[in-house]
Amino acid sequence: MSQADTLWLKVSVPIASFTVPQAREFLESYPFPPPTTVYGMLLSFIGETDPNAFKGTGLAILVEGLPASSVVLRKMRRFKDRKMASDKNSKPDFQEVLTGLVFYAGIQSSGQGEQRSLAQELSNALQNPEAIQRFGGLSCGESHNLIDQIHIVQHPFAAQQKTDTTIWGLLPSEEGDWNVAVWADHVNLSNTSWAQAEFVPIEETVPEQYFFTIGA
Repeated sequence: MSQADTLWLKVSVPIASFTVPQAREFLESYPFPPPTTVYGMLLSFIGETDPNAFKGTGLAILVEGLPASSVVLRKMRRFKDRKMASDKNSKPDFQEVLTGLVFYAGIQSSGQGEQRSLAQELSNALQNPEAIQRFGGLSCGESHNLIDQIHIVQHPFAAQQKTDTTIWGLLPSEEGDWNVAVWADHVNLSNTSWAQAEFVPIEETVPEQYFFTIGA
């Protein structure tokens, strides 16, 4: 699929947190939504419950400016005791929270002749929302990361020309500082796939190198 065939969605999330897996006492957040988090959100939007439905999809993530960050103290649950009500399963921790997050998701077909295209189904859902069969609120990651707006844009840099806002891109790179999940297995964590990435400001074009392959 070429750049011209890429579906671009603009998504705004007023409050969000994407905890870095290695974080312990201080729950640091990525300054961007990781690929698997965005993929899960897209599946939720169209009401798809099978994570394998669009495996192989190309996904690019761009962030419009850098969201503000703050720290909150909240109760976090960690299951250390089989008794669900045990005090050992929850304790207060500091968590980094992002506010005013606006990002773009670029979706491309895997090009492997799959019968269903995630980009096409997302486009159909946005044009005919009454046809969607789904449940629950639409969030990007945790349930409190509720999405405010999501809509199709022709190109992510159209808005930048009006606001002069820097757009940052998540670039797959073996030398990158960020370790991000490109496939999450919530049953067997050892099957989760990771990739190194850089988070860098980009210019007026989004080259193919910015696309992650979901499940690879």
